[in-house]
Amino acid sequence: MSNHHIRAKRLKTAQRADWYALWPVWAICGVLSLLAAFALVWQYVANLPQKSDIPVVAMEGGRDLHMDPSKLVSQQLHMFEARASGQKVKFIVERTQGC
Repeated sequence: MSNHHIRAKRLKTAQRADWYALWPVWAICGVLSLLAAFALVWQYVANLPQKSDIPVVAMEGGRDLHMDPSKLVSQQLHMFEARASGQKVKFIVERTQGC
């Protein structure tokens, strides 16, 4: 008996040739995947509320805020702006269903 192992020769160039021959397919799939991911992220960001979507109510300095709950629309954001100690402060109020 011999210690010699008989192995089939692999054609390395044939395996590499398959990859090199199909590189346009992989490139097209990669570009289409990137476009799909970009479209999904774009749709998500477009549906987020923007700062300009919420009207800002400016309050006079040195005055307390008194809100009438009947004037606040439920599930809608209300932004108020006031000055305190020389700094501009913005705060958001949202009326919940329980009120």
